[in-house]
Amino acid sequence: MKHLATTNAATSLGDYGASLLRTAVPAAWGTALAALLSWLLPRVPGDVGDALASLLRSDVVTSVLVAAAIAAWYAVARWIEPHLPDWLTRLVLGSAAAPEYAKVTADGAAVITDLPEVAWSLPSGDDDPKHAA
Repeated sequence: MKHLATTNAATSLGDYGASLLRTAVPAAWGTALAALLSWLLPRVPGDVGDALASLLRSDVVTSVLVAAAIAAWYAVARWIEPHLPDWLTRLVLGSAAAPEYAKVTADGAAVITDLPEVAWSLPSGDDDPKHAA
């Protein structure tokens, strides 16, 4: 399978590379945002800060915070993407080019528009098939 074939001239990475970047970079930003929040939230003054500090001691709560921060980062970045210059889109999403996927019909079947050439060859030796009698 040729992963680097690009359908979008905006990137030399191809669809596969762009999809990897557009997954990893928002995850890194979202994780950094979660780390910042987990540092800031317990510092809220009063009983609220104490309650948040107690909550953030749980691995489950921390994991949910990381997942929510990644999802929020990605959702906001995609929402504002049409209004961002390419350099800023690359910074927040990893690539200014969104990968293009195969078109799909209403029933979910992929629309194939191009087939690669396949080289067929017979096994070396006699080209006549042998049949068992």
